[in-house]
Amino acid sequence: MSNTRRTKDRSGFNPERYMSSLALSQARALPGNLVAVRCSVLEEPKDRRLVYFLQALSHREGGLRRVAAELFAIFPDRIGTESMHRFGILPGKTYSEEQARKVLGDFDDVRARLDEPVALTVDEALKKCWDCVDNFAEFLESLCLDPEKEITPSERLGVYPCHVHYFRDLLGALFEYQRRKEADAQQRFVPTGISEKIFEELNYSQDQRCLVVIDGKSRIGKTTSVKAWCEARLGGVRYVPVPPTNDERSFFVAVARALGTADATTFKAAQIRDRVEKVLETGHIMLVFDEAHYLWPQYRGETLPFRINWILTALVNNGVPVALVTTPQFVRNQRRVEKSTEWESEQLKGRIGHWLTLPESPTDKDMGAVAKALLPEGNPADLGALVDYATASQRYFAGIDFVVRRARYLAEKRGAAVRSADLREALANGILPSDAAMREALASALPAKSKRSPRMKSAEAPSIHRRDLASVPLGQRSEPSAVVIS
Repeated sequence: MSNTRRTKDRSGFNPERYMSSLALSQARALPGNLVAVRCSVLEEPKDRRLVYFLQALSHREGGLRRVAAELFAIFPDRIGTESMHRFGILPGKTYSEEQARKVLGDFDDVRARLDEPVALTVDEALKKCWDCVDNFAEFLESLCLDPEKEITPSERLGVYPCHVHYFRDLLGALFEYQRRKEADAQQRFVPTGISEKIFEELNYSQDQRCLVVIDGKSRIGKTTSVKAWCEARLGGVRYVPVPPTNDERSFFVAVARALGTADATTFKAAQIRDRVEKVLETGHIMLVFDEAHYLWPQYRGETLPFRINWILTALVNNGVPVALVTTPQFVRNQRRVEKSTEWESEQLKGRIGHWLTLPESPTDKDMGAVAKALLPEGNPADLGALVDYATASQRYFAGIDFVVRRARYLAEKRGAAVRSADLREALANGILPSDAAMREALASALPAKSKRSPRMKSAEAPSIHRRDLASVPLGQRSEPSAVVIS
């Protein structure tokens, strides 16, 4: 097969040749199937979690080169060879000739073996360490792929823990880096009563290696909570947004992308599925499927739920922890499939370890905490008005987010910080008219019969008038008693 990625003829424009750029090769992501093979020989669970954590970051912007640079920036006291730390790393210091030769020898610098005089400052030696960032990234790559590299020190002869000569206690730094990243993901999230229920359910699924279903209405913070939980556990969890399609390939592409394995356009669905199953057969990774109601066929007909069947047979039956995060539409889709096919739900019911039904709406306390996080400069009355709108519109957390976004947009146009007038204008001239226009557009699009349906009437959002939230200056509103701002 001919190689189309390189070209010797520079006379014409060939965009494919740029795919061989060194910049792209330095930012390459680690394939999940190869990482899974590497992890299969690691005995310590914490070592496997570290490797999967690094593999997940390799698919982020900057890849492992960014991880290497961040390690250098976070742990400056660990930079340097053993000789450098023994002789001292004080800025401005100049090593003696004997010390300089030993430090240069750590870097295999040819000057260390010459008979000519040599001079070396601490700053120059540190620069040589920083010049190793690219090599450091390559070492991390090999750590995630090479089965011969031991992570935790082993008593087996000829096997040594991970080590680079220009960075002290690399193993300790890597585990601390992972801990900080996971803690940072948790700190960026505002916990709520609903998120606590979701976290407990996900923890149960991971610990007991079973299938759980988390069922709740939209706009109550399910997706945000699930993403935060997964982000704090990159060493053993992957978040999968289920595509709203019916074909097999798009589903396995979504799973493959979450795992960081093959999802190339030239691969068929069966090929992608095989690679996905190779990664998951070790049982080291938990999958969290969001928008799980799309696991059912999305059109009426006698189509069997192959996505559900695959999850049950290839994952749950093999001990892979699985969580399905969905809306009440999941059950409606299930009943439709049962009615139109001969598929029986007992095989699904028998494998569900727990079903969690979430509250229909968040509490005012939770919405107040989210409002405070999104608008930390807001006064209690402003935050109370945000909670009022979120409750009245039934948009909850999403409603608070949209109002704050609009207010910040208006403030940025003025080149100043957000003030009460921005929130008032965002509500009166932006969000409330938008809500009214959207309800009117949706109502006009319904058939006449549906407009008279009592079920549709109960599902409509309550009417919101400008005078409810916008007629009184926000700074003069009384704080709602139910809102607690910590």
